[in-house]
Amino acid sequence: MKKNYSFTLILESTFDATEGIEDALYESGCSDGLVWTRNGFVFLDFTREAVSMEEAVSSAIQNIEGSRIGLSVGGIAPAPLVTQSMIAERLGVSREAVRLWSTGRRGRAAFPAPVTISGKGTAYWDWLSILRWRAAEGDSIPDEEIEKAETLSRISNKLISRRHAQVAG
Repeated sequence: MKKNYSFTLILESTFDATEGIEDALYESGCSDGLVWTRNGFVFLDFTREAVSMEEAVSSAIQNIEGSRIGLSVGGIAPAPLVTQSMIAERLGVSREAVRLWSTGRRGRAAFPAPVTISGKGTAYWDWLSILRWRAAEGDSIPDEEIEKAETLSRISNKLISRRHAQVAG
């Protein structure tokens, strides 16, 4: 059974979205993608009908990269790595609640450790780990949310690996 899946793909190159890009994307099968730019980056918002999140995202990437103008997907959103503010927003709680969880002052189970910290000290967590932690805390996390987080994390890792291979090669 097909469902609608929403996600955003980020193009590898920075340039302004022009009519030529929009036309090429439309012709390559992205009639369900909305093109927008910010700070020179091109984003495509999709609501794509498919059997699974994996199929929806994979087919969109194939459509984009099969366009006649040689576009390449570099990233995906919602991001699999999240800050405290992003966690609060996605879970519908205050940033203070997330801070208390992350310092062990609230919650029964141990809050996941951050997966990385930026040079400015901003911590980033894996969204899938956060969802699993919330489930362990007793929140009812829909299976489709776990599936979406697993899929986005897996695809994001593939895109990152591909980019590193291109840079190395």
